[in-house]
Amino acid sequence: MRKHALHTPPGLDGCVLCGKCLEACPLLAATGREELSPRAKAVLTAHGDSRTAEDLARLCLGCGRCVRVCPQGQDAPAVVAGLRAARPDFRQWLWKAALARSGALWPVAATLAKPIPKDFLQKRLGGLLKGLGALSRPGCEPFARVESPSDAWRGRRAALFSGCAGAHAARRWTDKAARILELAGMERAQAHFQCCGATLGSAGLPRERDAARAANVAAWRAAGRPLLAAFCASCLAGLRAYAGSGLFRDAEEEAAWTASITPLSAILQGGGFVLTRNPGRVAWHTPCHADVPDPDPTLWLGVPGLDLESPEARCCGFGGVLQLADPALAARVSALRWENLRADLVLTGCSACAMQLAATAPEGVRAAHWLDALDL
Repeated sequence: MRKHALHTPPGLDGCVLCGKCLEACPLLAATGREELSPRAKAVLTAHGDSRTAEDLARLCLGCGRCVRVCPQGQDAPAVVAGLRAARPDFRQWLWKAALARSGALWPVAATLAKPIPKDFLQKRLGGLLKGLGALSRPGCEPFARVESPSDAWRGRRAALFSGCAGAHAARRWTDKAARILELAGMERAQAHFQCCGATLGSAGLPRERDAARAANVAAWRAAGRPLLAAFCASCLAGLRAYAGSGLFRDAEEEAAWTASITPLSAILQGGGFVLTRNPGRVAWHTPCHADVPDPDPTLWLGVPGLDLESPEARCCGFGGVLQLADPALAARVSALRWENLRADLVLTGCSACAMQLAATAPEGVRAAHWLDALDL
C-alpha cells in the first residue's frame, strides 16, 4: 500500500497533508477552527466520513488561496463544489434563482424579502441584500479623469463582459466601461452574455455553470470573436477557466478565446490622468481571484498625486453561497479583512468584493469598485 493511501480523498489524490493550506485559509484565520480547512475535508473524506465532509463543504469561501499555495497543485475548492453537487440543498436553489433572475431581482433587491419570513431574512439574507443595495449607488464620488488615453488599442473591437453585477445591480459600471472603449478609439461589439458561471460551479451547480459557459462562447462567436473586456477580477478568472472544458470547436478557437480576455484597466494603461479632487486616504483591496500581477492597482498607482496604500491581501469574506450557509462566519472573515484597511476609501476590482466591503465597512469608511472613482 502506498504511503498516504488511507488519507487520500477522491479528487485530492495528490494530497500529502502538508498543511500549507492551513496558512492560507481565511476561514481558519478568522475562526481558529481547523475543521473548516481544506485539509480537514480531505481527512474526513479519506476516512469515509463523507457526510461530515459534505456538511462542512457548505462552509467554504471558494477563494482558491489554498490552491495557490499547495505544492501538489491540489484544487480543494473544486472538490468542495463536487461535494456540494452531491448533496444539493435550498441554498443552492436560492443562489441559482437569484442569478437566473438577476435582471429582475438585483435592481430592486428588497423584492427578495417578500416571500421570505423576517427571521430567515435577517439571519440568512440581510448581508447579501445590504450588499446588493450598496451596489445600486456609487461607492464614492469620482476623483480621477482620463486626460490623454493611450492609442495602443485604437481600432480594435471589444465586447464588454459586465458580469451579473455590472449588467444588473451597477449598470453605471457598464456605461463607464463603454465610455472607456470610446475614449480608447475602440469599436464596441454587441454581445449578450450570461453569468460567467464561476459562482454557479462553486455553488455545486455544474450543469448550470456549463450552460452559462456555452451561451457565452456562442455569444462571443456570433459577435465575431472580439476582445472580451471585463472589469471584475472574479469574472476574468471565471472566463479563463473555460480553457480545457471542451466548449470550443478546436484548439485554435480555444486559444483565440483565451487571448481575447482583457482586463478593462489594461486598456487605460499608458494614458494620462489628473486628480479632480482629494479623495482622502485610499487603500486597495486585492481580490482573491485577481491576476498576478494585477493590472487594476497598477493603473491606480500610476495616477499622479494619488497616495494609494496596498495592505496585505486578505479575503473580503463574500464567499458566494457561504452568504446563505453561514453569513455570520462570512462576517467574521470580513472583520479580519478590515483590521488592516485603514483608509477613508477602499477601492477594488471585483464586483463581489465591492459588494461585501460596502456592506461591512466601518462607520465613515467607503468602499467602491474603481470604476466609480473615474470621472468620465
